[in-house]
Amino acid sequence: LIDYLDSGNYWGIDISSENIETGREFLAEWGVEEKRPHLSVNDDLKFEQLLGQEFDVVFAHSVFTHTPEATIEECLVHLRKVLKPSGVLFATYNEGSRRFYHRATGNFLYPLKFFESLCHEYGYSIAVDQTLVHHQGQTMMMFRQSVPGFKPILAETTGIGRLV
Repeated sequence: LIDYLDSGNYWGIDISSENIETGREFLAEWGVEEKRPHLSVNDDLKFEQLLGQEFDVVFAHSVFTHTPEATIEECLVHLRKVLKPSGVLFATYNEGSRRFYHRATGNFLYPLKFFESLCHEYGYSIAVDQTLVHHQGQTMMMFRQSVPGFKPILAETTGIGRLV
């Protein structure tokens, strides 16, 4: 993906400095340092270190699977500071019939209704792709801000299964 981005337009955050260092090593291995990616350690989802930036796309791969409810809510509240009005958040989660934390794996499970409720409360629309085959069985969601006059991309054109 970074090959297609303009220099300086790639950002990565993680709670682990080890993961950030691994990311730097990966970028060096692939020879894309000239794209000037910004990588930083961050222990919350308030996006304060990203203020002044606007993003078209945000990927939260395997973030919500390890995140408690209050932090997911924090993410959706603060995401508006950095997501363009027409931007999209792609996030994976572990789907369960009820909210559940599995101590042995550190994984959280959430019913889709949990995300629907947050979207309703904080002004997002959500689309869920049940057809994506994820190597760890996670479900992909697409969040868009509910903006007057903005029409979200139709599910048929994105491959996203159903619009909620």
